Order: sequence, then C-alpha cells, then structure tokens
Amino acid sequence: MSEPTENAGRENNTQTSPVLDLAVGAFFAIICAAGWSSVLSGKRLMASLDAGLDPGAAFLPVLVLGLLSLGAALILIKGCFRLATGRTGVLAFSGGYHGLAHGALAVSDYHHPSFRAPFAAQL
Repeated sequence: MSEPTENAGRENNTQTSPVLDLAVGAFFAIICAAGWSSVLSGKRLMASLDAGLDPGAAFLPVLVLGLLSLGAALILIKGCFRLATGRTGVLAFSGGYHGLAHGALAVSDYHHPSFRAPFAAQL
C-alpha cells in the first residue's frame, strides 16, 4: 500500500497564494453553475438522456460540466486547506494517479515533468 506524503510531488519552491486558488476555483464554479443551469433548463436536451441506450446530445455537455465541476471542487478544496492550515500541500498518496487536469495534478504526486511543467507555478 502506498505511504501518504506531505507536500506531494513538489519539486519547485514557487507557490501561488491560497487566495488565488480560491479565486480560480470560484471562477470555474461560476462557469459550471451557468453551464449546469443552461443544460438542465433545456427540456429537449434533457429529454435526450431518457431516450434509451443512446444518451443523445446531452451526453457531451453533462460529461464536460461534470469534469469541470470536479476540477473546480478540487481547486477550491486545495485553496481552503492551504488558507486554513498555512501548509502548501494537500495530503496525497505516493504513486497515485488522478488524471492530467490541473486540479487532479494539484492533489497527486504524479511526477512526470512534461505533465507538471505547464502548471508548475499553480501546483
């Protein structure tokens, strides 16, 4: 079983402020709320989900909004944790792989430089 690590995968000393994490998370949360409002209010779009095995036109927006919502939640949790504790890292398990999105990389220790480099300042 993997051992938990603090400050998981942090090779650099550059850190953004927790307030910036909260602002970015809130920005994505607002975009998600607007998107969910638009998708859920579209009666024809939502009716396509009940059409049987083929999810229809609503599948892609629901999938994308679900992923964006998860990313926003991860960034907000990271910002709240950093603001409350003053620590730079969120608890993660070594060897864990949670995807290649910014929010997932922020809470994992996936070390491959080509994936982490574009987000180095935010992680």
